[in-house]
Parts: sequence; C-alpha cells; structure tokens
Amino acid sequence: MNNYIFRSQWELLDNTNNTWRSLNCVNGRAEVVKHMGCWMLEILYESGKYHVSSHNTRPEAIHQAECKAVWSVDFGNTA
Repeated sequence: MNNYIFRSQWELLDNTNNTWRSLNCVNGRAEVVKHMGCWMLEILYESGKYHVSSHNTRPEAIHQAECKAVWSVDFGNTA
C-alpha cells in the first residue's frame, strides 16, 4: 500500500515579504499573512462564507487551511 502525503501549494506574492496565496484551493481563495507577531489565515469560500484565524507560525496556519478548505491534487506528482 502506498502512503501518499498531499499538501496544499502556496506562493509568496510579489513585492511582499509576508503574504502567501494558495495555488490549489478548489473551493475559494486562501491567504496566509504575517501581522504584528502572528500569522493570519483568511479563507474566502465561493459560497461567500469566510474563515479567519490567528496562528503562531506559518506552518500552523497552512495546516489549518488544509483542514478547512478543499485542495486539488495532481496524482502524477506524488514524489
């Protein structure tokens, strides 16, 4: 049995030092932004609902995003 780990994909936005945008969020838009000592996760769903939360680290915020949103996966790139 293969053990695959699927992760969200993010890019650092141009001309920013602290704003990351999701590349493979299927059901909306997700961003992680550094604000005065914490990382803010903001998800805007296509339905118009949203999720906002504060985290101590960027990986913690990204993990929360992976739990709260739907992500597309390329099964050809599982390495």
